[in-house]
Amino acid sequence: MYILVMGISFIGFYLQVSITDESKGYITEWVNSFQFLLGPLIYISILFFVYPRMAFGRNKWFHFLPFLLISPLELIFLLRYQGDQTISLMAVSYCVSIFQNLPPFQFLIYILFSFRALLRHRKKLMLISSSIEEINLNWLKNFLIVLLFLTAFWFNNLFVESPVLKEIRPFVYTVSIFIVGFYAIKQKTIFQKSGEHTEGISEIIESDPENEPAKLKRLKDVELNELAVRLKVLLEEEKIFLDNELNLAKVASKLSCNVHDTSYLINAVAGDNFYNYINKHRVEEAKKLLLSEKEKELNILGIAFESGFNSKTAFNTSFKKFTGLSPTQFIKSNVVNSNEKK
Repeated sequence: MYILVMGISFIGFYLQVSITDESKGYITEWVNSFQFLLGPLIYISILFFVYPRMAFGRNKWFHFLPFLLISPLELIFLLRYQGDQTISLMAVSYCVSIFQNLPPFQFLIYILFSFRALLRHRKKLMLISSSIEEINLNWLKNFLIVLLFLTAFWFNNLFVESPVLKEIRPFVYTVSIFIVGFYAIKQKTIFQKSGEHTEGISEIIESDPENEPAKLKRLKDVELNELAVRLKVLLEEEKIFLDNELNLAKVASKLSCNVHDTSYLINAVAGDNFYNYINKHRVEEAKKLLLSEKEKELNILGIAFESGFNSKTAFNTSFKKFTGLSPTQFIKSNVVNSNEKK
């Protein structure tokens, strides 16, 4: 739908250039009223990405009120003009001018709302998954940056009117459509079905970020201690963190409890989210491998996979985060320390 509305906007750009008859200019203004849909559509599209159970309810329609109010007005102006009825051209011009200035400001507000939704999405992923690189929607964040850049063209058209920016605007808009289409097709399923835990995972994702379940006291001290011991066995003896697709639902199943209690347990034991807790164990495993004979048999990527990571990028990022060194720097520093001891 967003791409369709963007296409209609292209038609508006064409009409602006091709129509010189003032009496037909109101056709352009009516077509351009569809620009009021761009911001709400990109924002709601992102909400559908980040909330697994989201439905298009009544509370979503208010986002489209500006379009539903302004588009009919533009159409009325158009029909009255075409019908040669008496109308104050100055009043119409004034109203149209105001309407033309509103879409870029509205669009900018929705871009900021969208950034906030993606930031919350990343925080929620870290509560339920140990590997988020392929599902963190970074491509959408980059696309929003592109859209933020495009608003400069929009404001230029209204206030500065640089001819260079006007010339390249259609090309940039076209490229942005291809980018969003390409990455949307490539996007993997963000929230996999988790069997009996699907409902619980959805509740965690949709909860208020300021009031996460882990912050509420869900377990008695006796239950907490018992589960903490079982979790320690899973990590230290069974090394479940070596599963590069490990998630909160899998750990909950092994502990025979629900995902809310598991999230609370991890927060109570580690004072951190699921993502960091599991990746700290992976980094510790990687440190052992890097200092063992396996370091000679495996390259950095091999060490990453052996430790439970599913990509070299994720491995390097987590390793640097928890040790302050890259894997290569870690090896060199330990070689130096060993030589000094000798």
